[in-house]
Amino acid sequence: MRKLCKQPAAQWNNLLFLVSFLLFSIVGFSQTVSGIVTDADKKPLGKVSVQVKGTSRTTSTDEAGKFSIPATGADVLIFTSVGYVPQEIHVGNQESVNVSMGLDGRNMESVVVTALGIKREARKLS
Repeated sequence: MRKLCKQPAAQWNNLLFLVSFLLFSIVGFSQTVSGIVTDADKKPLGKVSVQVKGTSRTTSTDEAGKFSIPATGADVLIFTSVGYVPQEIHVGNQESVNVSMGLDGRNMESVVVTALGIKREARKLS
């Protein structure tokens, strides 16, 4: 009878050990990557989208071009903004990533601006 009572406790201890190991592994390998995104003239770029490739983790830069996002050393960060060439940066062991984005002139020809909800009325000249 005693063996039956000890066995579930041993299973709980093993399970607790496994869960603890997994949590510490995740914390140990993840890091926060931060940096600044600038244009070719070294001016900060706001509203640049920063995404960890293959995940739903995204953020955007503030008006000073600064960003911060959780990532692991194996992750790749994708930087995108309208009118600029997209960039992919491998994180590796870096905690700080500074990116300079170049203008993408060919995409500017295909930008279409539309206005919704505007009525056009004909006016008579008197």
